[in-house]
Amino acid sequence: MDRISGLPNEVRCHILSFLPTNLAALTSVLSTRWRNLLAFVPNLNITSHNKIVQLDGFSYYVLYCDICIRGIYVGTMRSFRGFIDRVLALQGDSSIKKVFLKCINHIHPDHLDRWICNVLRRGVLDLEIFIDDADGDDDFNYLLPQEMFVSRTLVKLKLGNVEWWPGAEGTFLPKLKTLVVNVWGCS
Repeated sequence: MDRISGLPNEVRCHILSFLPTNLAALTSVLSTRWRNLLAFVPNLNITSHNKIVQLDGFSYYVLYCDICIRGIYVGTMRSFRGFIDRVLALQGDSSIKKVFLKCINHIHPDHLDRWICNVLRRGVLDLEIFIDDADGDDDFNYLLPQEMFVSRTLVKLKLGNVEWWPGAEGTFLPKLKTLVVNVWGCS
């Protein structure tokens, strides 16, 4: 047994919390002692990327995500969404401290809302959301879910390329100490 596997689960979860979520998930193949640790990791770092790939002389617009490990042009987005859904389901209702979510605008807002509401229900303290406008569509506006504006646990909130919800007059974030809003293309 290696020295790290001999550490208590809490310490190994703490170590995994510093890794991107895709790498933390890969540790489940190390041994049976690592298999279910992702369920208890208090920090999630979820990032998707997009790029143009040359294949057989043609250019393909490909969603490549850190989580999927390899770029697959058909079904990769589905894999990304499925992976996030499985990670959140695996973690159940365990508390969560920090979430970094960076996605391209090709992820449907219903999925984004579901993921954000999931971590809000679980008491996230530090939430950073950036939606990348991959296709340069000036009409793309992701509106945050209403639940975002009444969180009793958020201490730090960073938003990039999202719209502040128009009906957010009743915003009540009693523990919020840091708010960074960086919205491009808004008047």
